[in-house]
Amino acid sequence: MTSSYPERYQHAVQLFNEGDYFETHEELEDIWNDTSGEERLYYQAILQAAVGLHHYINGNWQGALSLNRNYKAKIDRLSFDHFMGLDIRLFVEQMDRCFAPLVAAEDKSTVEIDTLLIPKIPFYDAAESG
Repeated sequence: MTSSYPERYQHAVQLFNEGDYFETHEELEDIWNDTSGEERLYYQAILQAAVGLHHYINGNWQGALSLNRNYKAKIDRLSFDHFMGLDIRLFVEQMDRCFAPLVAAEDKSTVEIDTLLIPKIPFYDAAESG
């Protein structure tokens, strides 16, 4: 990860990519509380995605589905496709694939998360895009 991103954000991304979704939430909550506008909405969406994954992994289907809906509602309100290095649309697609079995299942108790479908936070480098 590049040092152009704030240290707390880099740490939150590292935690997310290591699968420590609860601690990701804790780290992002601190950042979220210090921001406003769309930046605040972005952090809240990623924070909720992390908690949704935490619930999914721990078998709290209702909590997972609720937070998945909440994060998507927030991320859909953003006016940008990339922020803080994150390719937002790619992340949404990966989260959709990850949650698809849970969303589709009539008996949620039979669903086991496919750990290969859990997204990582991919970074987009604006300098390389142009």
